[in-house]
Amino acid sequence: MLIKVIAVAVFIGSIFGANYMISNVGTVCVPDGPCLIPVGFGIEAPSGILAIGIAFTARDAVQRLLGVRWAIGAVVVGAGLSAGIAPTLAMALVRLSCCPRRWISPYTLRYNVGI
Repeated sequence: MLIKVIAVAVFIGSIFGANYMISNVGTVCVPDGPCLIPVGFGIEAPSGILAIGIAFTARDAVQRLLGVRWAIGAVVVGAGLSAGIAPTLAMALVRLSCCPRRWISPYTLRYNVGI
């Protein structure tokens, strides 16, 4: 039971952390856009990518331990916490995660949308 609680908490925290980083942490912050960090070879990426690896791992753990509905619930909670610092990102996250009747595969989102 404890591992399930930890998995959900880490997933929610990583969602909030990624959204916070995109809005506040980086070497360059684009006005009304993401903060960027250098990733090598002159390429910059949104700083939230540093927390995404944790989010993917925690999401997979939540889905395996508790199911897809718990994972979606955690996304909604994480987006709600993020709404104060990045309302646009929070709404996009909920919209992508809560697709009634037609579930979007997590792999589709991961590789095509970047979440």
